[in-house]
Amino acid sequence: MEFDPDVALDKAMQTFWAQGYEATSTTDLMSAMGLSKSSLYQTFGSKRELFIRCLDHYCREAGDRVQTIVAGTRPGKQFIVDLFRAFISAGSNGRPKGCLLVNTACEFGNSDKELGSYIASRLEGSKQQFRQAIEQGQRDGDIPADKDADQLSNLLVMNVCGLRVLAKLETDPSVMESTVDQLLEQLD
Repeated sequence: MEFDPDVALDKAMQTFWAQGYEATSTTDLMSAMGLSKSSLYQTFGSKRELFIRCLDHYCREAGDRVQTIVAGTRPGKQFIVDLFRAFISAGSNGRPKGCLLVNTACEFGNSDKELGSYIASRLEGSKQQFRQAIEQGQRDGDIPADKDADQLSNLLVMNVCGLRVLAKLETDPSVMESTVDQLLEQLD
């Protein structure tokens, strides 16, 4: 029976996202993906190789979602506001809550150098995206020019990670909204 590798990859990603790497067994993956053990390994390699492919898939999808959210919004303060508002409402899309990348960082910490490097690289990309938005906001006059763009971008990335953890815990959205409002005041 033919299967769509992209659909199977998405199902594996959702399984890892919901359960974590360690708690996801090969049997869980086979069941979610509708594959035999041999098809899983022939197509995707080891569980770890599949997991890394799932992280790549997740990051591409997340990047696409960000582009959709901010389509038509040029980098600047409004871009940052729109992005944080989207993070608050992200739990209602039928996907697991939280962020697969942040979940992976929490699960592995420093115990896996390769995954740690991968996550650090992705977070650095987010930091650069925020930095560009902050610098554009400063040029537009929406963000004070005396604010340190590097420090603000670090603050935003750290808060995105915290917000994604709170979303996984199903924190009351009004609590997250209030916290985000306080965070965004740092841009004034």
